Amino acid sequence: MQENNAEKIVPGISFSKKQGMIMIFRSTIQALSEPDYIRFLMNMEKGCLAVQACDKKTLDCFRVPAYDSKDWTFRIYSDMMQRMLWTRCGWEDEYTYRVSGVLHPEYSLVEFDLNAAERVAESQSAVDDG
Repeated sequence: MQENNAEKIVPGISFSKKQGMIMIFRSTIQALSEPDYIRFLMNMEKGCLAVQACDKKTLDCFRVPAYDSKDWTFRIYSDMMQRMLWTRCGWEDEYTYRVSGVLHPEYSLVEFDLNAAERVAESQSAVDDG
């Protein structure tokens, strides 16, 4: 039953240089079957970023906050990662960028093609459609 639900979930992520954050959508965490930790994998040559589920805490992972139906957000702040992404993708500083991902359950990860990111106005950036 859970597999059918996972197929309907459209994982997403957004990036805001102005706010200095990466927002992991709830749909991404759901697609990964609610892991305790996630980590980023990047292939800057291809312009791909992956969010991968982790079983245990390591130096390169982030703890997923406990789900709260009233106010669940998962924001990561990393100036270094922001600079790499904006330089690689040629994004404009004043916009937020969103991209949908593809689940690869065999690797416990969601892959995001940064070349397909949609530009949205900063005022729309707080909206999480996941």
